[in-house]
Amino acid sequence: MMNNSSGDSLAASRGDDKTLNSRPARPEILRLTSEQLLQGASHLIIEHDAFEYHLRVTSNGKLILTK
Repeated sequence: MMNNSSGDSLAASRGDDKTLNSRPARPEILRLTSEQLLQGASHLIIEHDAFEYHLRVTSNGKLILTK
């Protein structure tokens, strides 16, 4: 029977261990609450591709995103 630690290093040296050669898993969808995003503010500016987007909370508690 092969020692597990030497087997792992052998697999890594051959490139057989996919977890060592692949990028860390990223969630495809990030979920935040509006409270987490706004952190108590009523207006947030989001910078994306050199543009500014404004996220505002209305007096009725709705969210509006404008460019």
